[in-house]
Amino acid sequence: MEAATFVLESVARRIEQLWQLPFCNELIGVKEFVLPSGPEVEITSTLERELMGLITRSIHHLAITALLVKSFGHQLGSDFGKAPSTIVYERT
Repeated sequence: MEAATFVLESVARRIEQLWQLPFCNELIGVKEFVLPSGPEVEITSTLERELMGLITRSIHHLAITALLVKSFGHQLGSDFGKAPSTIVYERT
């Protein structure tokens, strides 16, 4: 668990540094295949918005990880794998 905590904290520090980049709010093109048989779809976004999406997706993966860890009998913090908005809602 110590190694995992170290890695997560390291990633969090690097993400915090990304917010400070001068081009964080510049428009970028994002391409993705929506259907395997279809063409790529391109939309306009910003690095900031894409990072927010990445964080949300990462939380989703942490929630799945929490289920696996708990199934092996390990304990995690009650907020591990929860979206910040869920934590705020539960505290109000």
